[in-house]
Amino acid sequence: MRLVKRVLLVVVILLIGLAPSTQLVEADTTPTIFVHGYRGTAFSTNQLIESAEAAGVAKRSMVITVSPTGQLDVRGTLHTTAAPIIQVIFQNNTAGEEVDSQWLAKIFTMLHERYGVVKLNALGHSMGAYAVIAAAMAQTPIELEKVVAIAGPYDGLLGWNDQPHQLQLAADGRPNLIRPEYARLLKNRVHFRAKSVLNIYGNVQDGTDTDTVVSVNSALSLGYLLRGLTKYQTLEVTGPHAQHSLLHEHNVTVDRAMLQFIWGK
Repeated sequence: MRLVKRVLLVVVILLIGLAPSTQLVEADTTPTIFVHGYRGTAFSTNQLIESAEAAGVAKRSMVITVSPTGQLDVRGTLHTTAAPIIQVIFQNNTAGEEVDSQWLAKIFTMLHERYGVVKLNALGHSMGAYAVIAAAMAQTPIELEKVVAIAGPYDGLLGWNDQPHQLQLAADGRPNLIRPEYARLLKNRVHFRAKSVLNIYGNVQDGTDTDTVVSVNSALSLGYLLRGLTKYQTLEVTGPHAQHSLLHEHNVTVDRAMLQFIWGK
């Protein structure tokens, strides 16, 4: 009789272990969301995503397209054997950093309500980097684990409201010019929720201290925003491949840093 009971107990345990889970995201697989920048398309983040897939650390499993009115079209699932990648595509890719940030915060809330997601990794390029940082301050139900911010224009954009060497940083990292987009982040910094941030920026070394689109100091002004709030580190990419758009296109330095920082590869 004791032997029969033991056999029945083992069978029950095995059946419980084989039962399908109602949780769409496994406990040990944090989804990573990829966000393009101004005038960006799927192409802007495709190569970075393909690098992660080639390394075997993650798989693109969901694509979220945001309409010009902010409606979300979700294709795919988060129920995958590999760590899921979520690619975000803004149909209106010139809406600006404030609108992109609002749409991204809406996506965070949707992922929580529809799929039970409570944490994400995130990667953003250019204005997408700004949007990721701003969305982490938006008090959504999501907490970010690891953030890779590439070439973010946090306090000015060349040809728009900044020019080479105009923006200077004090010893504590505070910029000498507080532009409106930076002021918004500064106001909301107390709500920032991310455990660690890698700030990647470019310097083409042509004497301008820029990546031709974002100045080094505009990118580095992120440090003052996040002081005391998270584990923060920077990576400077130099030379011709540090040009703004080339930072996300077959850039070995950036690919390696992303893989190591997010997935420890």
